[in-house]
Amino acid sequence: MTGHGCKRTNERLMPTLIYEGDSIPMSSIDRFLPAVALATLVALLPTRSADAFPSRTEHPDDAASIHWEKDGTQDGSSAHNHNHNRSFGSWNSWSREPYTSSGCWDNRTFRYDRMGTFDEGHCFIDEAGGSDNLPKFFFSGSGWPAEAQDRIRDAFAAWGAIDSDDDQLLTGIAFEEAASAAAADIEIFWENQNGAHGGGFWAWNTQELHFDNSLSWYFQADPMEGQPGGIQNGEWHFLSVALHEVGHSIGLEHQEDLDLMDPTVGQPPEVAGHRYFVAPDIDSITGVRDLYSQPHRRVAFVIDDTGSMSEEIGLVKTTVREKVDEFVAEDLLLRYHLLTYKDAVDYRGSTTDSETIKSWVDALAANGGDDCPEEMLGALDRIAVESPHSDAWVMTDAGFHGDLGDLATTIFHLLSARVRVHPIVYSTCFASGAPADGQRVDLGPGPGLDGRPETGAGIGPESFVQLAEESGGHYFPITTAETPAAASILLNEMVTTADFSRRRDTAVVGVPEIHTIAVESGTEEVNFLLNGFSGSLSLAIEDPTGLPVGSGDPGVTYTSTGGVEYYQIADPLPGLWRLEVTGSGDFSLSVSGDSPIVFEYLGDTSLPLGEEVSLSASLSGAVEDLVFRLVRPDGAPVDTITLLDDGRSGDGSAGDGIYAGTYTPEIPGRLLLRVEGIEALDRTGFEREAPEVIRVQPLAVEGDGNERVNRGDEVVRRFRIENLGDADSFRLSVSSTQEWADLGGVPGSITLGTGEVLELEIPVTVPADAEPASVEEIVLVVLSESDPFISDAASAFTTMRTLLNAAIP
Repeated sequence: MTGHGCKRTNERLMPTLIYEGDSIPMSSIDRFLPAVALATLVALLPTRSADAFPSRTEHPDDAASIHWEKDGTQDGSSAHNHNHNRSFGSWNSWSREPYTSSGCWDNRTFRYDRMGTFDEGHCFIDEAGGSDNLPKFFFSGSGWPAEAQDRIRDAFAAWGAIDSDDDQLLTGIAFEEAASAAAADIEIFWENQNGAHGGGFWAWNTQELHFDNSLSWYFQADPMEGQPGGIQNGEWHFLSVALHEVGHSIGLEHQEDLDLMDPTVGQPPEVAGHRYFVAPDIDSITGVRDLYSQPHRRVAFVIDDTGSMSEEIGLVKTTVREKVDEFVAEDLLLRYHLLTYKDAVDYRGSTTDSETIKSWVDALAANGGDDCPEEMLGALDRIAVESPHSDAWVMTDAGFHGDLGDLATTIFHLLSARVRVHPIVYSTCFASGAPADGQRVDLGPGPGLDGRPETGAGIGPESFVQLAEESGGHYFPITTAETPAAASILLNEMVTTADFSRRRDTAVVGVPEIHTIAVESGTEEVNFLLNGFSGSLSLAIEDPTGLPVGSGDPGVTYTSTGGVEYYQIADPLPGLWRLEVTGSGDFSLSVSGDSPIVFEYLGDTSLPLGEEVSLSASLSGAVEDLVFRLVRPDGAPVDTITLLDDGRSGDGSAGDGIYAGTYTPEIPGRLLLRVEGIEALDRTGFEREAPEVIRVQPLAVEGDGNERVNRGDEVVRRFRIENLGDADSFRLSVSSTQEWADLGGVPGSITLGTGEVLELEIPVTVPADAEPASVEEIVLVVLSESDPFISDAASAFTTMRTLLNAAIP
């Protein structure tokens, strides 16, 4: 391609496949990225597929796939297009423009096909091979300006830096300069093309980059620096063209959306619509992340390391060491994150190396923190940034700083980042009742689970229940001695691939609670977890033949704590399993397992009462005869809903495993999304239930999506708050990540009548020195003052472009 104006050749018999081009008038492609309104609490379950995608394999057509369409029609007719919002790089992104590809690198082998059969391609650079596996480039020929070579090196480095993002990446793409042409995979030429290709081109079949030495080039990275008045008429911006051409060498095709891979970048300033890039844009980054990603599960350890946690941390060290060794033996692909906190947060880093995470945990020491509570919410906010799409294991013997507004803000961050929280809690203390001298008060039986706080403040042990439930995690109130068992259970739950079912209920003496679960053939393991929060409870299991399951049976691993029973059953029989809970008290009963059938809820977890909303979910595997239902947490059915994968229901492409439809909730309450059907290969029944709670409530908060800006721009971001219930007063909490926003006009509280709407405008000023691609996020949380479980939140994004516009001299 050329870095400015170009067209694709249609001559299939050309000896060298290249991009060549003429300038394309900007008016012919004058369209911008659509903004996505992150209207309410967006809960997307972590991608926990067991499948890894090794070198030279294509994406399977399952929930972990990212589907591309070459022409952006999203109708399933063409190949490899990042058109879906579950793209690794932008799962919650405002970016929805497709990026197309014709090839990518498998280590030092370039796989390509510009004839249309590069369908859902995927490549991988094996990190174990080090630099020996990195594609290598070499500057061939003579007459090279040093500045041109430096800018090309900068371009390769900029694309290679994407692998540091860690959003489901192991290595991404990177390049190394070779010592000779013979040792190179990419040769780069400086030659006279007489402007025929608009600045440069990439030859797909010979892996060559060509740059035109007949043009007048401007070699400074910033078009406004390096000479009086910056770039001059007639000069092409070399870095923009180099970034664009290297993007092709990575495997990306053209994308006519005014971004880096648009065929019009780098033109002289007198050309209408000239644009200059200093880094890859968000869409092309998204494309590269998918091409060179290897999806893997992520485990985040979030540990209170104050002095009172010394005994627990000692037990954690042994448990983590044993479980990590188990994961290695099972060949699981995991990325670990470690964060500790007291009154401040200490993010220790992330690693895929089992020995490294064990050494980090072994080095933990409990000290300090002679007060209570601690900065747990800040720690979870940080994990939402550092480890999206993860399961976070939280260990603490204290409460947390902040109030209900802070808790709601953190839950919003966790849900937006698809982080499931699993609190292991030994005791609690909050600002309203801290023990003297930091004295620990052991946690008694768990709070009632009727969804209501024990006190008007709403901050207490029930807050841990809320964190776990709303994010889809598990909450364990335990004693110190139960640490190894609880940690082992949660670590196993974190690495299972499928959530079968979850029930929240109350047992009464003499009235057994009976639950059944369909387990399909092909399931490698099924896990039954009874988590009792009060009273005394026990679990009995019968397999599909009616035989009872014992803790010592072959293929059964049994673990228990004071209130928890956990059965891991290998190679379970397909059919209907019977679960019986006896005793008395509040409990959660969940079923998980390892199976190719994975179900994920992709919609909002906060639905406005009485308003039509879009619901969507992904479902992988060979499945038929699907029925989708909304159920109460105790399993009681509420509605059967229609979700379709037909390409016409807001579901993306037909047959892509994404199901969508509309629904109007008429009754407030807490719901779960459930699917039932038939496993198509062996015709056995299956069922899946997304574990996070969907709240139907009389409140709706919406933000106005994303706006792309340049340095010095002044824009206004808008939020809409609607009260769908009785007249009420609401607390408002607002934050600005970059501090570009003027929050002074946002009231601390408002009162709205039934059906009343308030629209807020927040001015944003982009600094003159804003970094390219930097993002300002404004988060608005609205919390009912009469009922702390009625809350909603939304974001508005302001994104600094990666391009710079220089004035005509």
